[in-house]
Amino acid sequence: MATHHRRSVLGLVTLLGFGIATPPALALPQGAQVQAGKVVITQPSSTHLTIQQNSNRAIVNWNSFSVAAPESV
Repeated sequence: MATHHRRSVLGLVTLLGFGIATPPALALPQGAQVQAGKVVITQPSSTHLTIQQNSNRAIVNWNSFSVAAPESV
């Protein structure tokens, strides 16, 4: 009976997300500063970033620019 109880607790802990299975850290680009040109940057979801350039040339400086596996830019 102790083994059955232990498995039930482990299942509950896994379902509640107590550190057993953690999602990957998100790494979308951060800290955009448009220096030149016309650029619109939006983030419609936690895993998607849209960069729309509305001029022939543009310069955007970023604090960090990284894209993790489930993300898109």
